Amino acid sequence: MMVLDVLRSGLSAVFIVAGAVMMLGAVLGLLRFPDVFTRLHAAGATMSLGVCLCLFGLLIVASTLLAAAKLAFLIALIAAVTPVLSHVVGSAAHAAGISPVVGAYTAPRPGRSAGQP
Repeated sequence: MMVLDVLRSGLSAVFIVAGAVMMLGAVLGLLRFPDVFTRLHAAGATMSLGVCLCLFGLLIVASTLLAAAKLAFLIALIAAVTPVLSHVVGSAAHAAGISPVVGAYTAPRPGRSAGQP
């Protein structure tokens, strides 16, 4: 029984760390991408996947069936709502006349604004 608990905890840690890495990548994308449409991809796809992975890691070590059911509901809710919200924000940006950055783009170096060399 002790071995199964250790395996469960280890598997949970793997999912939580993988989710945290995905969320860190999403944050870097939000900071570095040039326009609202590419930032939406970082926020919508990568961030929601990272959150779902973290919640799944917590679901693995949930102590009660009720807690596990709540975590499973949260995973399903985030997976269902995030694409819809990304579409709404993208449609609003398009309707407002915001256009995507086209062509070669070089992200500004950390500590410098976009206009500085």
